[in-house]
Amino acid sequence: MGNYWMLQDYFTAYLRIVRGLSDRSIGHYYDALNLISRFLCERHLIQETIFEVADLSRLEELREILYKDREFVDLNSRGHHMYSAGMNNYLRFAEADEFFGKKTELVLLDKPMPVTEMYVDEHNTWKRSAIIREQVLEAAEYRCEIDPTHKSFVVEHTNHQYAEGHHVIALNKQDRIPYSLDIYANIICLCPVCHRLLHYGSPHEKKPVAKIIYDKRANRLAKSGIKLSQREFENLVL
Repeated sequence: MGNYWMLQDYFTAYLRIVRGLSDRSIGHYYDALNLISRFLCERHLIQETIFEVADLSRLEELREILYKDREFVDLNSRGHHMYSAGMNNYLRFAEADEFFGKKTELVLLDKPMPVTEMYVDEHNTWKRSAIIREQVLEAAEYRCEIDPTHKSFVVEHTNHQYAEGHHVIALNKQDRIPYSLDIYANIICLCPVCHRLLHYGSPHEKKPVAKIIYDKRANRLAKSGIKLSQREFENLVL
């Protein structure tokens, strides 16, 4: 099963919980996105659905292609701009700007997600979503979740402090977990030093950091179907 089911489910929860939209309004957006998906499939720009596109820059590129396509423009005009509204609202979700500083809202979206499929390169690799990672960074305001006083530098094109998204339980452990690990609850915003510590530090130095993360995320992971004792958690992350 591809990542798109996860993005689709998160988008639905976002519309209902964060935006407070009715099921009817959500249905209208999905009708629009289903038509857009068919339109892009016919042009061999996607395989199945707009939700399969996990890269924000590609989503923005597809929107530009749509808005320059005369057939789509005409169709959208006849549909009272319903289709562009659907696309714009999905980009609004994917661009993550609305998530800035909203950790509480992001927590409300936690739920068990099916495991994504692998893709094959030189090694088998679990698929991951850049969109979900960016939303986590936005919600954390690009501050290290181990210690918010940790500083890095300001990125020129975003004007945000540089931070990195880290899968708390690495995706190479996915075969040991029944639900997807590429989820909000399993991604944490870190400064570069803490991130490198968790990847390359000694178990002795990593253990107190893992304890901080467990205390912060155990309940959220459990809500997402991943129920672990502290010992089980440490066996996975150390």
